[in-house]
Amino acid sequence: MSFDEEIRELNIRCTVGGTRFRIIDSNHGVFMHTFPEHMHSFFELHYVIGGKGVLIVDGREYELRAGVTFITAPRTAHTQINDKTDNMEEYFVAFEIDGQKSGHIDAAWQRIAEQRFAIGESRHNAQACFEEIERELKEKKYGYIEAAETLYSMILIRAARDLYRAEDAGHKRATVDEMRLSLIDQAMLFRFSTITLSELSELVRLHPRHIQRLIKEKYGMSFAELRKQIRMNNAAELLSADESISIDEVAAQLGYSDRFYFSKQFKEYFGETPAEYRDKTSAGRTAKK
Repeated sequence: MSFDEEIRELNIRCTVGGTRFRIIDSNHGVFMHTFPEHMHSFFELHYVIGGKGVLIVDGREYELRAGVTFITAPRTAHTQINDKTDNMEEYFVAFEIDGQKSGHIDAAWQRIAEQRFAIGESRHNAQACFEEIERELKEKKYGYIEAAETLYSMILIRAARDLYRAEDAGHKRATVDEMRLSLIDQAMLFRFSTITLSELSELVRLHPRHIQRLIKEKYGMSFAELRKQIRMNNAAELLSADESISIDEVAAQLGYSDRFYFSKQFKEYFGETPAEYRDKTSAGRTAKK
């Protein structure tokens, strides 16, 4: 079982400053491509340890390189652009604040939720904590779950110190619905071009009607609307990033067998055809030169 699969199954919980957190997912990896604009139903904390790229939030660009850490709150749209000449490497943690279990939410994490996004320099060695978590989960020695909980608490404390300079203000396994929500989120991010509601139903072993309910609760839209949003954002990225890719090829990469249907959906979403969008972005790049 891989690092991220282990985390999703164990559903680790920890407490910092009286605020209760549930760790949904966590991993270490190297970016091989760009992640077009997307959002999550949870908080996501990133520690960049190598390579470089660009983060876009609310139309602003931020440099990503070793030593940078950032956090996005739920439903905060963001784009991560990888530099293919120097692929980014990072650790990340996806988590939720458990409002029902927390006696209160302390000031630092309240600001995270309100501000939606924060970025800064990491002045603490969080990488060592992540490496220790990987070792604990691999060796599974006595108390390894409690050790992982402690290490994630340290990571969250260091994140608050890095991003906000905040002053200090029994393990439970994941429920079935909590594990399914994590699977849905990952499937929609990585398999959006081909996955159907029926396939998602088989993947998470849940009736399509219940999947629709979970998606509506977490994303505020239906499965079809969420998939279309992800497809359209990826389409815009492909059209603007590489003019050598034809519109037919873009449609095929996004899972459309009919270019004309793809163009129709693109125009409904953006108010212009794929060709018009590409011409506009190309003209914009030329004007900047």
